[in-house]
Amino acid sequence: MLLSIFAAAVMAFNLNTADVKFYHNMEQESDRVSTTTVYEKTGNLLKNKVKTKCTYDEAHRLISKETLRWNAASQKWEYSYRYEFSYSDKGYTILYALWNKKTEQYVPVQKTECENSIIDNALTVTTYRWNNQSNNYEAVGAPTQMRQDYSLYAGIK
Repeated sequence: MLLSIFAAAVMAFNLNTADVKFYHNMEQESDRVSTTTVYEKTGNLLKNKVKTKCTYDEAHRLISKETLRWNAASQKWEYSYRYEFSYSDKGYTILYALWNKKTEQYVPVQKTECENSIIDNALTVTTYRWNNQSNNYEAVGAPTQMRQDYSLYAGIK
């Protein structure tokens, strides 16, 4: 009986992994993920695809997440985009930037500000896009406000 259960488990594992196209390798520093590398399965080979590097502040909060893509022709990792996170007492801000190969630097694209309101029990989210002419972020539409109703949670008020 035990042998048949083991055989069924091995067979199920092999069936479930037959269609796997991507594999992930995570490296950690101080109990935090520092680098994730994604490999693409081609036949029996694993080829580099994407690498993500994360950095954290003293409070162990994510402060940057940088993504690089593999260039098969040059056999090198190339910068792609980056998120930067900053935190305050009111909430946090996320900056998104794309890598410019010509200038060899990140170019701002979008900023999102999330502000918590303890009094209103709400989260206000404002999105901005980078304007190259004014060289500044400009709001995209009106801020979105999401209220949290604790009565939605069973037994918690």
